[in-house]
Amino acid sequence: MLVYPSGIDVSRSALRLLSARLRDHRRQRGTRWRRLTPVVRP
Repeated sequence: MLVYPSGIDVSRSALRLLSARLRDHRRQRGTRWRRLTPVVRP
């Protein structure tokens, strides 16, 4: 299986809300943001 990033159009308010939730989740878990590389599965 080949996995690619994708995107959708969202409103600014939805983007701010999602960004805040992700930031809070990372802080709670003690992780940092990082871009994942594509994964190729046979």
